Amino acid sequence: MRKKDINEVLKEANSSGITAQRSFGAENRPRGRKPKNEDEKANQRVCLYLTKDEYASLRAFHSKSF
Repeated sequence: MRKKDINEVLKEANSSGITAQRSFGAENRPRGRKPKNEDEKANQRVCLYLTKDEYASLRAFHSKSF
């Protein structure tokens, strides 16, 4: 097995087109999820402080619901 120079390896990869297929093909595709409508966005927050017992009973109730 013959060792190859890194420049030779890169030259072969570029000539075969494999780098263009894997690296730059997704460039024109939209990324991420589409934005939500204004009415779907959460704009109010509620903070609750629970004791350990209250949290446990809420969690038990939630697990029974599903």
